[in-house]
Amino acid sequence: MIQKYIVIHDRSDEEKLQSVMNLVKNWSDEWLLRLNIDKCKSVSYSIKHTIDTQYHIMERNQPHPLEKVKSIVDLGVHFDSNLTFRNHMSEKLIMLTVY
Repeated sequence: MIQKYIVIHDRSDEEKLQSVMNLVKNWSDEWLLRLNIDKCKSVSYSIKHTIDTQYHIMERNQPHPLEKVKSIVDLGVHFDSNLTFRNHMSEKLIMLTVY
C-alpha cells in the first residue's frame, strides 16, 4: 500500500499532491508494477471540516477519479476522516469480549 499525504491549504497544495500521485503512477509503469486502480482510494483527514478535493490516476490517457472514502484500514488500524478511531476501538472491544 502506498500512502502519500500533504497538508492542503489551497489549490496549489492539491496540485502538488496530484503531481506526487502522477509520479508514483509513472514509477510503477516504468517498473512494470501495475496499480489496481479499482483499489486506489482517497481520504481527507480533518477535525474541523470536510475538504472538497478530487484526485485521479491516468490510465491509457484517461483520468480515473479516485473514490473518496470516509475511512480506511491500514495494517489493521481503522482511520476515519475525523481521526476519532471509533471503528477501530469498537472492533478491538468486540475482540476482547469474544476472547
